[in-house]
Amino acid sequence: MMIGDWLDIGPVTQIEPGTARTLPVKGGEEIAVFHTMRGEFFAIVNVCPHKQGPLSQGNVHRDVVACPLHNWNISLRNGKAL
Repeated sequence: MMIGDWLDIGPVTQIEPGTARTLPVKGGEEIAVFHTMRGEFFAIVNVCPHKQGPLSQGNVHRDVVACPLHNWNISLRNGKAL
């Protein structure tokens, strides 16, 4: 269900702190939704800009995810390599 510019994807309790879940996007790239240990939520494309690793499988620390392939740090705020 769309709420304004937001898409309701379910209760926040479905994503444990420090983990991520993925969402398919019809006609687009898969999105990873991250729940940080600080209780923040971020959504970025689930692909590392370096070697296309699945960011949803990386380690989350603060507002950064480490790509599981080459350990590149990716900002959860903008999806860019740090």
